[in-house]
Amino acid sequence: MKNNLLINITLITLTLLATGCTNLKVESIRNDPLVYAPSPTPIETDFVSIKEGRFYPQTIKVATGTVVTFINLDKTRHLVISDPHPEHDQLPDLYSNYLIEGEKYLYRFDKPGAYGVHLEDNPSVSAEIKVK
Repeated sequence: MKNNLLINITLITLTLLATGCTNLKVESIRNDPLVYAPSPTPIETDFVSIKEGRFYPQTIKVATGTVVTFINLDKTRHLVISDPHPEHDQLPDLYSNYLIEGEKYLYRFDKPGAYGVHLEDNPSVSAEIKVK
């Protein structure tokens, strides 16, 4: 089952890269929007992927109480953690285990606000979650 998900994600990614389509929303097997390009404006989704060492999308907008899924699509393991670096105290409980390729981390955003996350292995790689 996990292999099928990885194969489907890989095929979608290769198709998008081959056709030059880099700003499309694609439905995942779970029917969660999976966005493959950073966006300067917040995108309404509850799904953030890590690919090529970056977050896609880089800014999302969710309702209070939404569970956001972070999925690592890289072969490199990544640790998703709250801003700011190195304190990580904006949301101290937002702290994933190291995610290997295909693994997910879920976090529930219970309070309105703008929250930053970054990759611990490269703190300059960040995303923002705007909770309304």
